[in-house]
Amino acid sequence: MNSGSLAPIEEFSMGSVKVTDPYCVNAFGKMIEYLLRLNPDRLLAGFRAVSEGKDPRTEPHPDLYGGWEAAWSLVRGHTMGHWLKALAQAYEQTKDNPSLNARIKEKIDYTVEQLKLCQDRSKTGYLFASPETHFDVIEGKAAGDHWVPWYTMHKVMAGLVAVYKHTGNQTALQTACRLADWAHQRTSQWSPQLRAKVLDIEYGGMNDVLYELYRITGDPNHLATAHVFDEDTLFTPIAQGTNILPGKHANTQIPKFIGALNRYRTLGESEEFYFRAAQQFWTMVVRGHTYITGGNSENERFREPGRLDQYRDEVTNETCNTYNMLKLTRELFKLTGDVQYADFYERAFVNEILASINPETGMTTYFKPMGTGYFKVFGTETNSFWCCTGTGMENFTKLNDSIYFHTESDLYVTMYLSSLLNWEDKGLVLSQHADLPNSDSVIFTIEKAPADQVNIKFRVPDWIASEQPVRLRLNGEDYAASSSSGYVDVNRTWSAGDTVELTLPMDVKVSRLPDNPNTVAFTYGPVVLSAALGREKMVPTGHMLSVKATIPEGVRIKDYIAVKNGTVDDWIDNIASNLVRTPGRMEFLLRNTDEDENLKFTPYYLEYENRYGVYFRLVSQD
Repeated sequence: MNSGSLAPIEEFSMGSVKVTDPYCVNAFGKMIEYLLRLNPDRLLAGFRAVSEGKDPRTEPHPDLYGGWEAAWSLVRGHTMGHWLKALAQAYEQTKDNPSLNARIKEKIDYTVEQLKLCQDRSKTGYLFASPETHFDVIEGKAAGDHWVPWYTMHKVMAGLVAVYKHTGNQTALQTACRLADWAHQRTSQWSPQLRAKVLDIEYGGMNDVLYELYRITGDPNHLATAHVFDEDTLFTPIAQGTNILPGKHANTQIPKFIGALNRYRTLGESEEFYFRAAQQFWTMVVRGHTYITGGNSENERFREPGRLDQYRDEVTNETCNTYNMLKLTRELFKLTGDVQYADFYERAFVNEILASINPETGMTTYFKPMGTGYFKVFGTETNSFWCCTGTGMENFTKLNDSIYFHTESDLYVTMYLSSLLNWEDKGLVLSQHADLPNSDSVIFTIEKAPADQVNIKFRVPDWIASEQPVRLRLNGEDYAASSSSGYVDVNRTWSAGDTVELTLPMDVKVSRLPDNPNTVAFTYGPVVLSAALGREKMVPTGHMLSVKATIPEGVRIKDYIAVKNGTVDDWIDNIASNLVRTPGRMEFLLRNTDEDENLKFTPYYLEYENRYGVYFRLVSQD
């Protein structure tokens, strides 16, 4: 297990990296259009009502959006935090478009000022879209319904902190600090028993946002309040390698470990226990609870480790879980440089995050079914506002944040996605042209050369074709790059116009589920493949407070493939001959099965219109 270096790999500012990949450019644009169509006054309606002493549950407010923002909802206001954070991320990336950038800034500044006015009506600094009695209820001080108020408070605070970090808006920071003061006043009165009672209810990443605020302010009260939300009774068995996750609500747990890792990042080696807990948690989730796409959970919960086939259905792979797993993965990579984190990040980014949007509408999905024959259900513009709607806003305004990292002398290239990097401090401008998986060639061009020598570390992906090495050409000639710890390095004094061409060979691979090795999925390079299964009766139905896909009566789905001339193992051993790419197309056809003429496998992340199968059971026809 790697230890944190505390001289970590650093991220680039969001304004330093521009994604030029066409799919991502479209998704980013669709999301910004949606964010700007949302009316801040409608998102503010609940905050204004509460600040005026009204309860939108008993005095319905006509301006409230529907779905999770409606009058009945006790998570009303969570969208505000996600929306602000997404806009702040978009603001930093759109400075080359002054008109759009100004529109985004105007929305942010207006909304933050209005939130401050709502907060100013409170003597305690309270700012929320539900009355403070909501917090009394979970403490047992009042009767009534409750949901997850600290979870929602985390979203509001995180949005304000992000606005400050990305735009420099001082009002956002002041408002977040007053909320943190309110939180400190409330939590400092908790007994150990009351603290345990409250922390038994989902509280998002309250520890994480408070550590982040403390890193900005140095206020000891912010640090003390962050500690209140560190759940050592959870961290201790996980740090010791005991998997106590089965049955637990998955997305309740992941942010807690993001906060634990932030405690270590903030306070240093004395808090190594929290780093170890975060590493162990990541390993448990990835190895025992994760599907081939990088997603996890069934019906929002962790199930028994390795029981993945048993729980394949229409409510697997909640998108929020992947959002948070990638936040955790990213920070672990920055602390360790361990290539396993970069490998996982790419897998989940491509096959979970990029797979979660309807590229025509910009709407995102809650679940991504691993049950064969289901389909993705996307939210509506004004009547969903699920948790995954909010994290979806953030996902598609930070598509650029984990392609490149750096130390003082090293540039890490961790993902192969067309983009432009401006490392201003070094005087290095680098363009990347990639079209994975359509082409195995990735070309980097030094557009502007730094004065000093720079070592560029190119990640060697874990999906590289068997027994086929990565090929590197420098300025058109083969180059024997040094290789270490999952990277190939080119260390030199660069000149403008220098090119590096990487050839990353790909082949079809088979992934078998641990609880049923004959249930398989296929990958090609970085992409998971799926087969379209028609569009008949693609009718969703309500599920808890979201929606799910259905297979209505009369819709016949064949979830198995019969292999001919041998055993299942024989067929898999010869996968190169049994799942064959169509020349000139990113499409794969079966051979030696009963579905040779029917199933066509294409990249899963591009599927948004059909029922599909990622996993199929293989059976022998002999």
